[in-house]
Amino acid sequence: MPAPHAPGLRRRLRSGDRLFGCFAFLPNATAVEVLGRAGLDFVIVDLEHGGKAWETVEDMVRAAEVSGMHALVRVPSHDPVHITHALETGAEGIVLPFVESAE
Repeated sequence: MPAPHAPGLRRRLRSGDRLFGCFAFLPNATAVEVLGRAGLDFVIVDLEHGGKAWETVEDMVRAAEVSGMHALVRVPSHDPVHITHALETGAEGIVLPFVESAE
């Protein structure tokens, strides 16, 4: 089993590391684990373009962690309930849809 990811995603991004990852549209933790074992650095579990049960999202985040990948969740909206729930799955961060500027 690969070692857990270290250092954290934020540190790796700030240091300029080149990271490779992809979106996970399929509601399948095994597929996420395969991506991690293939050597990807991160996965974005997508909730914007298809609903998934929160239990499935938690399983997908856990699969990323055990395979040494960073996990993010793209939430369906800017609703604080979605954001909080996504972070409670254990994801290292969220991806917000429809962001067009830093403001």
